[in-house]
Amino acid sequence: MQHLGKIKNNDYAETMPEHKDAMGEEKEEYPCGLCLNLDSDTLAKLGFTGDLPEVGTVISFKAKSKVCMTNEMEHENGEVKSMTLQITDMEIDKPKKSTASVLYDKKDE
Repeated sequence: MQHLGKIKNNDYAETMPEHKDAMGEEKEEYPCGLCLNLDSDTLAKLGFTGDLPEVGTVISFKAKSKVCMTNEMEHENGEVKSMTLQITDMEIDKPKKSTASVLYDKKDE
């Protein structure tokens, strides 16, 4: 399998600074298709027990996926390609506690 390079940031500001919807409003920060929702059963399989990380915490993960669909179209603004992936296997690195949370967290562990 060919490795396609380093991890890339998919923030629209990086790739499309003028990214707006049909009404001229700013769109989401990242494409919606890049968002994963992990339910309770999946979290348990991945070893997440107890408290979940705080919103905004950055978490690394690795995944294997299967290509379910590919699409190539040409329209008046150029060619558009897309690919649908089904994640089949995943590993998530648990977030490390910040130094501040270790020093000042009052919870008994």
